[in-house]
Amino acid sequence: MLRPLPIVGVALALTASAALAQRPVERGVRPFVLDTRKFARAIDIQANVKPQRPINPQELPEYGSEDNGLPIVRTRARSKVVAGGLFPAIGSTGWTPPDPDLAVGPNQIVATVNAQVAFFDKSTGAKTFQQSAGAFFAGLGAGTFLFDPKCLFDRVHQRFVVVFLEGETNLNAESKVLLAVSDDADPAGIWYRYRLEGKIVSHPLSWEQFWIDYPGLTYSNDAYVVCGNMFGFSTGSFGGTQFVVIPSAPVLAGNPATSFSLLDTDRASYQMVEPQDAPGPFVYGVARNGTSSIDVAAIADAATAPTLQKSSVTVPSFSTPASDALSTNGRLLATLDGRLLNAASLAGGIVTAHTVQNGALAASRWYQIQTGAWPAPGAPLPSLAQSGQIDTATLNCFMPAINVNSAGDVSILFTQSSSSLTASIAASGRQFGDVPGAMSAPYVLENSVGASYPSRRW
Repeated sequence: MLRPLPIVGVALALTASAALAQRPVERGVRPFVLDTRKFARAIDIQANVKPQRPINPQELPEYGSEDNGLPIVRTRARSKVVAGGLFPAIGSTGWTPPDPDLAVGPNQIVATVNAQVAFFDKSTGAKTFQQSAGAFFAGLGAGTFLFDPKCLFDRVHQRFVVVFLEGETNLNAESKVLLAVSDDADPAGIWYRYRLEGKIVSHPLSWEQFWIDYPGLTYSNDAYVVCGNMFGFSTGSFGGTQFVVIPSAPVLAGNPATSFSLLDTDRASYQMVEPQDAPGPFVYGVARNGTSSIDVAAIADAATAPTLQKSSVTVPSFSTPASDALSTNGRLLATLDGRLLNAASLAGGIVTAHTVQNGALAASRWYQIQTGAWPAPGAPLPSLAQSGQIDTATLNCFMPAINVNSAGDVSILFTQSSSSLTASIAASGRQFGDVPGAMSAPYVLENSVGASYPSRRW
């Protein structure tokens, strides 16, 4: 469990309900059953390299705010990272950016990268399955452009979950969410697959139709939730974040699925919070709000009549990345726009991270936000428990991914680069009970000596 720590931020209430349903409830979406054991070749990578570039539009203009003076804790001198065995997952697929994700079960690992799905033995790293997204979702009537995969392991129901988005900017203007759920904790075998609506036709602030991009994914006791930025088919204008809420009971049994739609028109690039212990009654998401606060969204009654509430938590002020991170030969590696990059929770404490500016360099900022029982009636608002920053005097530290284990230890994985370092994968961590906000010195997991990358989205 994460220890409650002294509050160093301020929680501000927003609207009690900030979401409106913007498409009808979708009912009776029939399942398509896949048996991965019936592929002629379990590992088929012959169509692996298909260079494509998702649209990846910008979502919102930058919000400015003054420095609020809250302190930030920086990295400590001693390393606390101990690396186990490393093994290759899915190789280069030619996509820019690649968009990798990973789900770890009791004995297997499921990995996704645009636009591939693969399974690995957890103990040895041996690859046991790999297919294109098109083959994995064949038979649903999906188009040819499947992108932005997400995957997770549902600890409550012992299932793997994979999501891809489908987009066709043709005359049909299609936008779908492709969902696949395994029938047990072994990904080899039966999956129940669904093609759900992602398009918003009736938007409260615009005349045009909107498609879904940049998904987040999580689960609760009774639902799966996919969120994504919404963009206009015609103009590319930003339309907020849609939350697609899918009650899990029918899906787990391979029965027809239902999906609900909620919309937050004020915020972009939510990250859904993946629980690392037993989920509570609410589904959480987090998004950056300006340069000194984080919005926390909570979905209640996800299985029956979903509603959304929001609260804003003040954090130490930061500046979004002023430029991309310098690499060798004058190359720049993308730092994106300061959006949160993922989120996880344990015992009511959400951890999340993003890239910020640190002088002339990029740094990785992280937070722990306590939600407690919020938004239950009478519960305290979410508050900042601790925050910290990973930076060095000479290296960029950017694009962080964060997680927390059952002991309350927190780990962060991130990229390092400089004019003499192309790009390396490094990690930092803290143990439960460490000084609030402190992270250990970076530990390099994989170096890039002699490597080069054709794109800034490495």
